[in-house]
Amino acid sequence: MRLIFLIFTLLPVISFAGIKAVTDSGDIVILNDNGTWVYESKVALKKEEIKRNKNKFEKNSQAVFEIKSEKNSSRFWINPARWNFEKGDPGGETEYQFRLKGEDLYGMAITEKVQVEMENLLDLAVENARTVAPDIRVISKEYRRVNGVTLLHMKMEGTIQSINFIYYGYYYSDDTGSTQYLAYTAKNLAPAYEKDIYKFLNGFASEI
Repeated sequence: MRLIFLIFTLLPVISFAGIKAVTDSGDIVILNDNGTWVYESKVALKKEEIKRNKNKFEKNSQAVFEIKSEKNSSRFWINPARWNFEKGDPGGETEYQFRLKGEDLYGMAITEKVQVEMENLLDLAVENARTVAPDIRVISKEYRRVNGVTLLHMKMEGTIQSINFIYYGYYYSDDTGSTQYLAYTAKNLAPAYEKDIYKFLNGFASEI
């Protein structure tokens, strides 16, 4: 269903310039390139202990095709027999878009050269998603060890244009930049696609 892909592309692409400014009342806010902002204190207050998954995750043996980011150290291993991919719009933060062949499961790699503390990356992702899906809800989040790198995994769900969706993501940052590696589909389809989702996400790697 092409409609699902079009709706998900309405989700704001998050840029992490993280410019700080002071309001006339003396509050410090963090300004994002897309026009959104959050209070610096709000980001700090939202900090909570995020559990660590003790399992180690590795790419599937059929994920034999490597796609390299041109912006940072991120690498994406996919099964070319199952997944199509294409480059995003020139100059945009969505560097690659993916689709499970013949199915309603989609993915994207949003990459930047700016390093962002990973827990802040999650906060900014939620705040930006809320601008188009006010009922956005975090289902779970945890640290994972994937192909030798430590990253954050988060699942969110919400409603965009009357369609319930679920959004799986790996969030990673190092001194070469930040990456969101995401898979998404309609909520009612997610149980059937979950194995494919994690085979896709576990293809994430980094040279660092």
